[in-house]
Amino acid sequence: MIKEIEIYGKKIVLETGTVAKQANGSVLAKMGETTVLVTAVISEREQPLERQGDFVPLTVDYRERTYASGKIPGGFFKREGRPREKETLSCRIIDRSIRSTFPLGFQNELQVTVIVLSSDGVNDTDVISVIGSSAALMISDIPFAGPVSCVKVGMIDNEYIFNPTFEQLAKSSIDLVISGNGEKVLMIEMGAKEVSEKVVMGALEAAKPVLKQVCDLQNELTREIGKPKRTVTPKEPLPELSSRVREIVKGKIKDFESLEHIAKGAAEELQKKFGSEPAMIVQIKTAFERIYREEVRAFIMETKKRPDGRAIDQLRDISCEVSFLPRLHGSALFSRGQTQSLATVTLGMPADMQIMEELEGEFKERFLLHYNFPGFSVGEVKMDRGPSRRDMGHGALAKRAIYPVLPSDMEFPYTIRVVSDIL
Repeated sequence: MIKEIEIYGKKIVLETGTVAKQANGSVLAKMGETTVLVTAVISEREQPLERQGDFVPLTVDYRERTYASGKIPGGFFKREGRPREKETLSCRIIDRSIRSTFPLGFQNELQVTVIVLSSDGVNDTDVISVIGSSAALMISDIPFAGPVSCVKVGMIDNEYIFNPTFEQLAKSSIDLVISGNGEKVLMIEMGAKEVSEKVVMGALEAAKPVLKQVCDLQNELTREIGKPKRTVTPKEPLPELSSRVREIVKGKIKDFESLEHIAKGAAEELQKKFGSEPAMIVQIKTAFERIYREEVRAFIMETKKRPDGRAIDQLRDISCEVSFLPRLHGSALFSRGQTQSLATVTLGMPADMQIMEELEGEFKERFLLHYNFPGFSVGEVKMDRGPSRRDMGHGALAKRAIYPVLPSDMEFPYTIRVVSDIL
């Protein structure tokens, strides 16, 4: 089964039924000659009780095969290894686009896998990966409130361009990725060269008809070959348990007590009344999380204040101390409330630039921004096993914000590395 649509001269193709037939849903998604295989698989068993809650047990994996652009991997082993930063960032874009569309109480582990099979060096893979992920979920028996579409928006000479090529993107004043269904926006990621808010809002509005067209294509595919969705029965906490939890939480939001602190004080009482079996402990935890969120939201909407008493447009006191460390090229300690970041700058020669091996080609990066979030920063015991997906994502966001205002390499011919250590 093949469905296709042409948008602003660029063809998007969804094909299914040819490969990966053991998956609950699989789609070959194409834009130009860039092709990705997307599969969606669900576990038949629910995850262990101690891990259950409202957090969707979804894993998204995005991997690029170097053969997709006719290359052999570098290094000694000559095969793909751990995910590169680009792959990790693409995982996050896909995850944030689809995660909120699963039903509350979904407890079966779910995995969406995206493999780049072919890259034409012209079209980016992120957009077609999100579309393919949604399509694979739509035609599967997995509960999914889709479809979700995705489009990249650029701007050249004051005109919006949809799904621009890499060459066009280099000339564009904005680089906006938006996911949604044509009416509602689910995910935005953006970089820009100092543009007005009006330009950004215009891009969001201009993207909606494009998103709707691709969603319509997915709906058409699903109507013809989609599997019946399996039923998910949310495990709602006992009404009397929820009622008691609400009594405990009510009124304490104003004192800015944390969920953990409130729950700890009341857990013994609740377990005596309702039991301490693992399933009941999960119910107590779920009830606390849901009701606490409801109470916090209601408090903010009614009082127009945050739980700590600040107005909704009032920032915490901010302080910045420069030259915090001796001998470094640059250092600063930034503090806002209980959040602290120690930022350091190291300057190097052009030979210190990082060699980036991407499917689109090899290039050198002169500006590096690395973000680290150790466990001690939040009072937790956590092994340091290298940067997490979150670390890479936050570092990339900060890099996008700073990159447009850096001096050119002609003005400042140094390699720049910034490290942000959260303390």
